[in-house]
Amino acid sequence: MDKTPPALSAPLRLVLDLTSRCNLRCAYCCFFSNPEECGRDDLPPERWVDLIDEAGRCGVLKVVLRGGEALLSPAFDAVVAAVVRNRMRFSLLTNGMIFTDAVAARLAATGRCDRVKISLDGPEALHDRLRGKGSHARAVAAIAATKRAGLPLFVTCAVHRLNYSALPEIIRYFTEDLDLPDFSFSGVSSCDAAEYALTETQFREAMHLLGVHEHPRMAHRGMYGGVLRWRRLLRGVPDEPDCRTLRQQLSVLADGTFAPCPALSAAALGRFGEVTILEAWRRLVARTDLRERRAPGAECAQCRFNGVCRGLCAGVVRTEIGNSWRNFCLARQVAAYGEAL
Repeated sequence: MDKTPPALSAPLRLVLDLTSRCNLRCAYCCFFSNPEECGRDDLPPERWVDLIDEAGRCGVLKVVLRGGEALLSPAFDAVVAAVVRNRMRFSLLTNGMIFTDAVAARLAATGRCDRVKISLDGPEALHDRLRGKGSHARAVAAIAATKRAGLPLFVTCAVHRLNYSALPEIIRYFTEDLDLPDFSFSGVSSCDAAEYALTETQFREAMHLLGVHEHPRMAHRGMYGGVLRWRRLLRGVPDEPDCRTLRQQLSVLADGTFAPCPALSAAALGRFGEVTILEAWRRLVARTDLRERRAPGAECAQCRFNGVCRGLCAGVVRTEIGNSWRNFCLARQVAAYGEAL
């Protein structure tokens, strides 16, 4: 029997790439390595406002503002005002380079900002090595500004070949030096930057370190969320039948193209002005193939976890190259480190 919940009549959340512009060129950036995203002209500010108004009429509850760097978009302030006018909530993803006390105060004054998510890859030497000299100081200043404004703060750390072995140090830095309330880790993938992507062995070591050095403030998502998922599978708790995100969310690329999610930006569902939000949503609902989580050709048939493991993130299945699905394989992790995850 199919246990997948029925489709919603409209998305609960929109993820908006407000601009293709960015003031950093991080060596492993998933945005600028993907021509499906970065090679687009931005929608004019008035069209972004039209989209938010349409989303309000559809019953969308929340928008996520990202880029590029969302704060570089000339539409940013108008979009936030439209979100407030339509009684929606929003969150912001930023590298912190131009996130000042004044910006934080404006966001706090709306009363509708659920989160400011700032990228930080550890202490200064680790962060600046691939993001650029001085970027760490700006990110830390943005974290302080977010705290002063009383905004909910979330920090995300990209894990790559140059910092994975320092995860215990990074966790200590986040919890003791910066006193972060909430943070997560995400692995740099081979489709983003093969030079810095974790090898299978490095990925397993990173996951092991996160399990050994887990902290109550680590968010139950990203790589640590993968550790928790593995623990559930070991207890016999099955994965959800398909991708929950794709049952709730719709993405809008910088030029107004609708896509299922940031990891599936190539799966265009139409463009704003040519199709409505609801038309794009109906197209996504009909694309049941996109929610399939099994990795093509995965060696799962004889696996002891085959009855509970449904596979990977649907976006990872379609965008990763080679056999990188093996990074997320519980059987291989257990073979290397045992069941004490």
